[in-house]
Amino acid sequence: MDLTGFSDTQLQVKDSVSKICAQFPDDYWALRDQDERYPHELHAALAKGGWIGIALPEELGGAGLGISEATMMLQTVSQSGAGIAGAQSIHANVYATQPVAKFATEGQRNRMLPRLISGEWKACFGVTEPSTGLETLKLRTRAVRNKDGYTISGQKIWISSAQVASKCILLARTTRLEEVKKPSEGLSLFFIDIGKNLPGLELRKIRKMGGKAVDANEIFFDNYQVPADTLIGLEGQGFKIVLHGMNAERCLLAGEALGLGYAALEKAVKYAQERVVFGRPIGQNQGIQHPLALAYMNLEAAKLATYHAARLYDASSKDPKTTTSQSVGIACNSAKYLAAEAGYAACERAVLTLGGLGYAAEYHVERYLRECFVPRIAPVSKEMIMNYVVSVQQFTFRQPVITGKRAAIAQAAYESGFDCSDPDKLVCLIDAVVLANNKFGYPDQWDGAAAFKSTLYPVTWTAAHASRKQKINTSGTYQDSTRHPTVPAFGPSAAEIIRNLTAQSRHASGSNRQPLGERGDSSLNKRSAVLPIPGKSAKRIKTKVSGSQHVLLAAQYRTEHRPPPRRASSNIPKPMASHRQRAAQTHQAEAIAIGTDALLNKVTSKLRANLLSINRDREALRARWEIDQRLQLVRITDHLKGLNECFNRAEAAMRKATELLEMNIN
Repeated sequence: MDLTGFSDTQLQVKDSVSKICAQFPDDYWALRDQDERYPHELHAALAKGGWIGIALPEELGGAGLGISEATMMLQTVSQSGAGIAGAQSIHANVYATQPVAKFATEGQRNRMLPRLISGEWKACFGVTEPSTGLETLKLRTRAVRNKDGYTISGQKIWISSAQVASKCILLARTTRLEEVKKPSEGLSLFFIDIGKNLPGLELRKIRKMGGKAVDANEIFFDNYQVPADTLIGLEGQGFKIVLHGMNAERCLLAGEALGLGYAALEKAVKYAQERVVFGRPIGQNQGIQHPLALAYMNLEAAKLATYHAARLYDASSKDPKTTTSQSVGIACNSAKYLAAEAGYAACERAVLTLGGLGYAAEYHVERYLRECFVPRIAPVSKEMIMNYVVSVQQFTFRQPVITGKRAAIAQAAYESGFDCSDPDKLVCLIDAVVLANNKFGYPDQWDGAAAFKSTLYPVTWTAAHASRKQKINTSGTYQDSTRHPTVPAFGPSAAEIIRNLTAQSRHASGSNRQPLGERGDSSLNKRSAVLPIPGKSAKRIKTKVSGSQHVLLAAQYRTEHRPPPRRASSNIPKPMASHRQRAAQTHQAEAIAIGTDALLNKVTSKLRANLLSINRDREALRARWEIDQRLQLVRITDHLKGLNECFNRAEAAMRKATELLEMNIN
C-alpha cells in the first residue's frame, strides 16, 4: 500500500499496531477460525497499549484521536492476517461508543467508558432485528418505562461478540410506531448489561461462513429489566444519536476491507513470483499481472475514498458547521461500498492466482475470501447504499410530474398505445408534440389531446379544432360541437379523417353555417407563424406552406382580418352586408373543399407509394428465395458428388481387399 498523503499520526498508529499484530501470525488466526474461539489475547494486547480507546476522550483514558486514526488501526489489524475476524473483535468498542461519548452525561461517560478503554469490559452493538432487517425505523423491540427503569422485550440478530461482551449499546422503541408523528421518533439508545446468565436474557450463537473466531448471536429479551440511567440522551431521539456511530462504523469497516484486500494481494504477488511453470515464474505472464494490477488500483482508489470520508467525519465532529451531515453520509457510505467491492475483488483474484492451492486452508487466502463477504453485506448492503445516494443526490430517476396540457398529451399517448413506462421517452414525446405544434404555426392555446392528435395525423388539425374547446372526459374521448356523439380522440384511420373533413365541408356550406373560428377567439389572432401579415391572400400564403390545414387556417385568417368598413359605408343596405357574409362563407367552404381534395390526393399518393414498396419488397424476397434455392441445389449436388466419390473409393478398396484375399488363399 502506498503511504503517501497520510499524516505522521496515522503512520505512527500503523507502525505501533503492526508491532502488536506481529505477535499473532496467520497460523494463529487459522486456528481461531477452526476452533471458533474468541481472540482474547489480541484484545488484551491492544487494550494494554491503549488502542481500544483510540477515538475516545483523553480525560477518560482514551487517546483522543479521530476516526481517521481508528480506521488506520483497524486496517492494520486486518492487513496483518487477522482479517475481518481480528478487526471485529475490537471495532464495536470503537464505533459503538461514539454516541455514548458525545450524547451521554458526564456521569454516564465516567461510569461507562473507562472500563471499556482498559479492556475490562467488552461491548457489542444491538440494532438489527430479524423481522425488520435494514428497516431500522420499524424496529419492534420495546423498552417500556416503569418505576424501576425500563422493561425490554423483543429480539435482536447478528450481534457480534455478545457471548463475551459485558455491555450492549441497544436501540429499542420506547414509543409505538403507530403513536409517533415521524418514523424516526420513538427510538431510544441504552447502555445495558449483557451476559449468558442474566434473567430475561437469552443468547443463541449463529453458525456462519467466515470470521468464526468472533461469535454472532441472536438475543432474546423477555421482560428484561434495566435501570433508568442506562438511557443515553433524550428518550425518543435514539435514531438521531445512533447515526453518529453508524457513519463511523462504515469508515472502520471500509478500512478493514482494505486491509483484507491488501493482505490477499500480497500473498498472491508472492506466490506468483515463486511459482514456476513452463520454465519461468507465472508472475511474468500478463494474464497474471493485469488482474493483480487492476485489483491494486481498485484498492488504492477505495483507500482514497475511505480516508476522505474519515476526515470529513472527524471535521464534522469537531465543528458541525464545516460540513453537512449529508456530505458525511454520502462519503462514508461510498467508502464502505468501494472498499468492500475492491477487497472482494482482491481476495477472489488471490484465490484464482494460487489456483488449487488457493482452495487450501494452509495458504489462508480462502479464509480471506470467506471473510470479505462481511463488509459487502453488513451493516448495509451495496444496493441500499446506492438507494441512499440516489435519495440524497435527488437523481431524476423518478416518474416526472406532468400537469396541465402536457398531461393531456401523456394521456393521449397512453390511450393511443404509446409505451409510457419509460419516463425519458414519455418526456421526449411530449416535447416533440409541443415543438411540432409550435413549429407548424398551430395556435398557442391548443388542447393537449388535440395537439397530440394533430402531430400524429397533421391533416386532421383544422381551425374548428383550434377554436372549439375540446375536453377529455373520463372515457378518453373528446366532445366536438360538430361531431356527435363523442368519438375516440386519438388514432383515427385515414377513412375517418376523410369522412370528418367532408362532413365539415358540408356543414360549413349548409343552412346552419358556422364560421371556422369565432371573432372573439384569440387562439388564431395572437400568434401564427404561417399568417404573420394581415391582408395576404390565401393563394399567396398557400405558396409558402403546404398541407390542407394551412389552407384552412389561411381562409380563416382571411375571413377574420377583413379591413374594417369605412364610416361612410354605414349606410350600406343590409342585403349587401349579408351578401358579403355569404361570400365569406362560400370562400370558407371552397377552402375546406380544397383541403379535402389535397388530403385525398395525399392519401392516394401515400397508398400508391406503399403499394409500390410492397411490390418491390415482394420481388426482392422472390429473387432472394430463388437465389437461396439455387445455392441449396448446388450444395446438395456437391454433397452427392462427394458421396459418390466416397462410394467409388470404398468400392475400389473392397476390390483390392478381395484380390489380396484370393492371393492369400491360393
